[in-house]
Order: sequence, then C-alpha cells, then structure tokens
Amino acid sequence: KNWKATPVSSSTTFTWNLTARHATSTWQYFVGGQTVAEFNDNGAQPGATVTHQVNFGGLTGRQKVLAVWNIADTPNAFYACIDVQIGGGGGNGGGGGEENPGDCAASAWSAGAVYNGGDTVSWNNHTWRAKWWAQGEEPGTTGEWGVWEDLGACAA
Repeated sequence: KNWKATPVSSSTTFTWNLTARHATSTWQYFVGGQTVAEFNDNGAQPGATVTHQVNFGGLTGRQKVLAVWNIADTPNAFYACIDVQIGGGGGNGGGGGEENPGDCAASAWSAGAVYNGGDTVSWNNHTWRAKWWAQGEEPGTTGEWGVWEDLGACAA
C-alpha cells in the first residue's frame, strides 16, 4: 500500500507511551528483516514514556520499521510498524504532525526525456527516483513495482 511515510533523519527518536508498564526484556527495531537497534531493559519496569534513539546507518529512502517491545516475565510482545522516509528531514518517528516538505530541487519530469537508474525528478509535488532506465512512464502511475520510487513530498 502507498501509506504516508513519516520523514525522519538517519538518527531518529522513537517514543512509546505505555498504558501498561510490563517488566521489559528488550526493545527491538527492524528494517527489512534486519535488526537496526536493540535496547536491553534486563527485566526492569519502564516508565510511562520510553524513548529510544535509533540510528539507521546507511539506510535511506522509504523503509518499513517494525518495533517490538518484548515482555520479560511472559512470552508476550507488543508490535508497532511505521513507514518512514529516511533522509526526508525531521527527526521524530511515530507519526505526529505533518512535516514541512523539502524543496523540489530535482528537475521536472518530462515524458520525452530518458532517465537512468538513480536519476531523480520532481513531479506532482513529490521527488521521484528511477529504479532503472525509463522513458515516458509518468511518476506515480506505475505502482509499487514500477520504475519510479517516491522519495516523498516536496514544495515547488
């Protein structure tokens, strides 16, 4: 699905607001099935608000983050997912208010132009990156598996 992606920087703070403060084993953050961060609470009971600074390393672009809160005294866990645009500005994960879009610095898309993988264009107030060679394929019309990757909103 083309869910709204929250713009975040390469190092982002995630905040949990807890209504049930279970003794906690670990907090884990995954992107693409790989662990990007883990915080060990060693069975301690957390406060009502828990924050973690997560560094995404070299990851950029649109990503799905799976956050897992592992309970210490049962086999239970709580899960949260968020679509993020890493490198899209901002620094607070987990939703919230609408971020200010960046400037549309890339050249405007042109139907007659030839684009190679990695080329970026501006179109319909978004920045797009070509996944491979393309000509005449309008950004935003080819779906998730199409040639264009949506890098997020921008202001013309």
